[in-house]
Amino acid sequence: MTTFDLGPIRFVVEHRAVGADGGPTLRICDGSGGRELLRFDCFAKGPHWHVDPNGNEVIQKIEAAGSPVDWTLSELRDGLPAYLARAGFTAELPGGQDAVLDAVEDALRNPPTS
Repeated sequence: MTTFDLGPIRFVVEHRAVGADGGPTLRICDGSGGRELLRFDCFAKGPHWHVDPNGNEVIQKIEAAGSPVDWTLSELRDGLPAYLARAGFTAELPGGQDAVLDAVEDALRNPPTS
C-alpha cells in the first residue's frame, strides 16, 4: 500500500485480488479521520467506483472504453473537487494536485514487486 497526501485528503493505492477479479484500487480518504470518501476499483473484469456520502455507499460501474486507470485519472484531473463534494467533503485543496496525481498514477500502473 502506498499513500500520498494532498492537504486534507489522502490517496491510498493498493493492488488487490478479489475473487476471480482484481487490479489496482485507489482510495481517497479524509486525511484527518481516515474516512473513505471515494474508492476506484480499476479491476480487469468489473471496474467500478464507490462514493460514500453520509455512510450511504453508492457503487457505479466504470463503463468507459479502454483502461479503467486512464478513466479514473482523467476524471480526477478534471474534477477532483466535484467528486469530493459528491462524497460530502468540501474542504479546499492546496496546489500541487497535478504532482500528487502523477505519483498516484505511477503507483496504480506499477504494482509492488515483492
